[in-house]
Amino acid sequence: MTIKKRVFAGALLCGTSILFAAAAKPAQLELIVRDFQPGHPDFENFSEESIKNMDLMYEDASALGLVGYDLAWYERAPYHRACANLNSPSAGIPVGVDGKPMAPVTSLPAYLQTDLSKSTQILKYGECSTKGPDGIAQRGYETVGWKTDVLSCNGSVNWANEVYFTPNMVFPHLDFSDTLDPLTMKADFLRVKIMRNPDNPLSCDNSAFEQWFTDVEGVNLRSDIALDIPNVTDAQGNPTRYYVMDYNYNNGGYTPLDNVNADGLRLGAREKAYEAENINQFGPQSFSIFCPPYSYQYAIGQYDYRNYYTYGLCMAWLAEGGPKHPTAAQTVATNYTVNLGNYWQIGKTFADNHPKMSDRGKLDGDVSFNRLALTADFLPVFHLRNYAFTMMGHVEFKYKIENQTPEPEVFDFVGDDDMWIFIDGVLVVDLGGTHLATPGSVNIQTLAQNNHGCHAGEPLATGRNCNGSSDANGWGDGSWHHLHFFYADRQTDGSNLYIRTSLAELAPTKYGQPAVLGAEVTVANGVTTTSLILNTQLSQESLDLMMAGGQSNTVPGIVVKRCDDFDVVTQQCRVYKSLGYYVDNITFTIDKGAGGMIYSVQGHLPDGSSLMSGDELAFNYPVTEQANEDYDPETTGKMNFFVTSVGGKQVDGFPEEWGMAVLLVNPTTDVEVGDTTITRPDFDVTQLNGTGSNDMSVASTGELVLTPLPASYTDQKDDFQKDSLKKYTAAPAQGGDISGVQKFLQSDKSTEASNAAGGASVNDARCYTDAFGVESCASIYFPTSQPFKVNVRVFDHLGHFVSQYSEQVSREQFEKAVSQGAAAAALPSLKKKTCTNSFTNETINATGTGEMMVTIKMYPVSQRGRLLATGPYIYQVSIIKEKYDYCAYLGNGNVDFTSAPYQRVSFTTTLGYRRQK
Repeated sequence: MTIKKRVFAGALLCGTSILFAAAAKPAQLELIVRDFQPGHPDFENFSEESIKNMDLMYEDASALGLVGYDLAWYERAPYHRACANLNSPSAGIPVGVDGKPMAPVTSLPAYLQTDLSKSTQILKYGECSTKGPDGIAQRGYETVGWKTDVLSCNGSVNWANEVYFTPNMVFPHLDFSDTLDPLTMKADFLRVKIMRNPDNPLSCDNSAFEQWFTDVEGVNLRSDIALDIPNVTDAQGNPTRYYVMDYNYNNGGYTPLDNVNADGLRLGAREKAYEAENINQFGPQSFSIFCPPYSYQYAIGQYDYRNYYTYGLCMAWLAEGGPKHPTAAQTVATNYTVNLGNYWQIGKTFADNHPKMSDRGKLDGDVSFNRLALTADFLPVFHLRNYAFTMMGHVEFKYKIENQTPEPEVFDFVGDDDMWIFIDGVLVVDLGGTHLATPGSVNIQTLAQNNHGCHAGEPLATGRNCNGSSDANGWGDGSWHHLHFFYADRQTDGSNLYIRTSLAELAPTKYGQPAVLGAEVTVANGVTTTSLILNTQLSQESLDLMMAGGQSNTVPGIVVKRCDDFDVVTQQCRVYKSLGYYVDNITFTIDKGAGGMIYSVQGHLPDGSSLMSGDELAFNYPVTEQANEDYDPETTGKMNFFVTSVGGKQVDGFPEEWGMAVLLVNPTTDVEVGDTTITRPDFDVTQLNGTGSNDMSVASTGELVLTPLPASYTDQKDDFQKDSLKKYTAAPAQGGDISGVQKFLQSDKSTEASNAAGGASVNDARCYTDAFGVESCASIYFPTSQPFKVNVRVFDHLGHFVSQYSEQVSREQFEKAVSQGAAAAALPSLKKKTCTNSFTNETINATGTGEMMVTIKMYPVSQRGRLLATGPYIYQVSIIKEKYDYCAYLGNGNVDFTSAPYQRVSFTTTLGYRRQK
């Protein structure tokens, strides 16, 4: 067989396979990093030593003139005692050598409190007696009794301290109240809040906890990035089911804001994430050594993991202000060699005057000075770091029963300082406080079997994560769930962060490397529009460059893989060709979470044609040279920039995944305006939430009426009389009750949403029709056979914003609603029928006609709940219909399977209003 091939921007497409096979992609989480100055009251407090050395701490700091260690801080000694550590074990819980807590963690659900340590030996972490490669000192656990690749000293240590943590610092449920995007009605799960436990408010130096994971101007700086967790390969180099990242004291530690080489040497501050977007940070403010501002008994004999003597560096740091002074570390790094003698004399005098520091022998000035001099040029730069940061990570994952064998999916963690993990908003790992490297683990099967997060009162119990779940059977197979973790690095003696997970199916992160998941090509009234489904949101710079290259017909932003020789016998493509797709216009449409980011795209292929069903799409990428003689830049154009996500991750090589294009022809939605009367009956605003002062929610400025349509609507379609639609779209008579379908829709919402609707009974209709047939609300209606979202924005005639209404009807709500009411009840024989999805061979029950009339009733009020004034108002309506596969009545007495495409419809109209009072 002759293979026809075409290389496009370095992508070689050959037969049905793609050359240049790549290793498994890393697991990827969305990550928000917030940088703090070490002067923040909750950072660099050395609480693990405070009780033992409190007698000298203030005296020592005063003698050195340290900034931040003032009397007010030292007088909070009882506050520091709330940190669990060797000197204050009563404040917390020890960890056994098997990596499990030795007492119940009462902040967790009852079914997670029983997995306790079976060991009577407390886990210890310290310095190993044996050296690593090149004689480098190592740190790890004295003994490890659980299966992991975390470093163990195999029972031989120079020193080791027991591992304790501080539980109950945070409230066991996350707050999702501010996560809803009012425009898309989609929850942004990166806006979730973690709250301090009101029953344990002052614990382990958390006086300003509300600032840790929230943007606070002048206090912290935020960076949005993607956290890559590499795949683990077996001995033959094949991918396994596990993903592991391991940063620890022995390899330089985890400092996401630093650019550090493999030896732990700081090369400079990270200025960009993935070479695109900026990193926001204060810069390096500390050294990677343990250097407390008091008489630390082992200071004289302290070496780092590279076997460098660090006492002089510590004294220099303290002399310039110490760990709580933002510029002290940088000053030392700049002037260390020049001021070495001064630093040394300060340290020697300090040690001579404090006997506790001479427990391991008096300083020998000549010998120790020589040790310092040998490393004077290198030591400060080597240790300079940007610690004092917090992180919040998020990923959405799919639970499948089949993925729990042969072993359940896990999310394991080891780290120093505070760590909390939540699944579906409910705490599952509580490792609060400043502490040594401490392990925690999440067993997905245990959570699933206990229906975790889906019990009454839990924050996401009414979300899609609980679809198909029950207390008897646990999570629904194929359900999606949210993992959040919160981490704080509060001290400078290394930063341990180890994550090991086997979560098999993760939703794409909005900060990840851009990839095309699919495309729907819609042809309506001769106009072709492509809905491009991406795994992430693109940077504005990328969008601008793609459009500039497409409009000038010089740079194709997308590679198209099209079958050039299809074998009808084997039903397989024998030869592909590659084409360049020129993007004329691209705009962001909606964030569908795990379903991807939707962009509306207009563009063309080199011959001016459009995309076809079966085309496979991927982002183009630049190459530095022509990769093959078949590459023809004159014909196809050549990429000269990187497509990047909003988080800065770039498309940096040949695409490993391709999205399939599907052709959809003439999907339409007719939007109509109901009663256009200007003078309307009175509207009672007294029950509306927020009247007069506070803005109402976007779900409380209007209401929906949902009514299934009869078979005659489907049979007649275009000939169906609009006059007969009134009974399907009209509001009830004054004093009457809302429709049965509307009752169902409202009662199916969460309690939170019901309260947001105004506090009144959710079954009450506020819009009504008076005795003359005139309605009190503006009425806009449209038919649908798909789940949908609506957004209506109202402006006055001068363009000033007045109000906004947003509502969503999920698939489950739609399917129940379309089966309600008189029209659906008249079709019992249809509802008993089934049809088959030819793509999946799945048998689906019919849902009546499958057609529904949706009526949006807009209250004549502003967002503040005040009645509109007399005048004209502009209504901008946006309707988004979800892609929906269903079985329903399609005419002539038959039911059949159909696939309704994703649609977006915009509609603008002007309606007058005359105020009665």
